[in-house]
Amino acid sequence: MDKIKLLSKLYFPELHSEVNETWVAHLNSHVFIMQISNRFRAASNIADVNAQQAALKEFSDGWIAHYLPTQQALKALEIKASDLMATINSI
Repeated sequence: MDKIKLLSKLYFPELHSEVNETWVAHLNSHVFIMQISNRFRAASNIADVNAQQAALKEFSDGWIAHYLPTQQALKALEIKASDLMATINSI
């Protein structure tokens, strides 16, 4: 994502806001997955089935709150990029 942010800044500064929002949403999802993964792994290391199930439930209950913003940010980026390319092609 860092390379994408850099390229958007250099070549398509008009997309900076949308790229940044996509990056933040992606980062939040990644952090969420890593936190749950660490809890699950810790529970697995001590064979705590209840803690494993709790981690899986936490993931199931919380994933949509991370998935939707990522998808919405990507959609906004796609729309803005499409509009930008249409503008460039009409010149």
